[in-house]
Amino acid sequence: MEKIDIRHMRVLLHLVREKNVSRVAERLDISQQAVSNYLKRMREVFPNELFLRQSAGLQPTDYAYDLAAKFEKIVEEVDGIFNSFPFDPATSKYVFRVIANEYAQLSIIPSLSLLMRESASGVKLEVIDFNPDQHAKTLAQGEADLVIGFSDYVDAGLIRNTLRRDHYCCVARQGSPLPRQIKALADVSFHPHVDFASGVGNLWEPSG
Repeated sequence: MEKIDIRHMRVLLHLVREKNVSRVAERLDISQQAVSNYLKRMREVFPNELFLRQSAGLQPTDYAYDLAAKFEKIVEEVDGIFNSFPFDPATSKYVFRVIANEYAQLSIIPSLSLLMRESASGVKLEVIDFNPDQHAKTLAQGEADLVIGFSDYVDAGLIRNTLRRDHYCCVARQGSPLPRQIKALADVSFHPHVDFASGVGNLWEPSG
């Protein structure tokens, strides 16, 4: 049973209700592949079939319904533990650990720190550098509370929410010849500029 955690239980409960992998993935804000991986793990652990595939989606078996009834009680008890200790930012002394990539450390963490100083002065913020190979394990072990990074590099099995969407534009002084010289993205390479690499390293790289 050590292979099954609370996330597997939540996925099973949603699958029993929705009977559709894509809807569950959308509701939990994880990838369809992650939902399939959770289901695969549960099929390996439990002795009886959980779902039957049909043209309209998944049909839960009686065993899945029985299992879901047990899981629902466990999930409610776990949620009740946290609900019985409401978080009060004004009086909390909690040490909040955030895994953040470089972009988040430059653009999001400063604003977050300011808000915490104003409304949660007793809460401490510790920032951990993002590691694509370790962040999910760090969360699972309770060594961090949150991950902020580019969605393409965050583990697909984690429940995610979009914090922001950015876009980039070119600004030139009045009378500059650049607007006439740059007609397509490829034209930028002929001028000194800075590239933003939205990869694991998340580094600003000088070009030209």
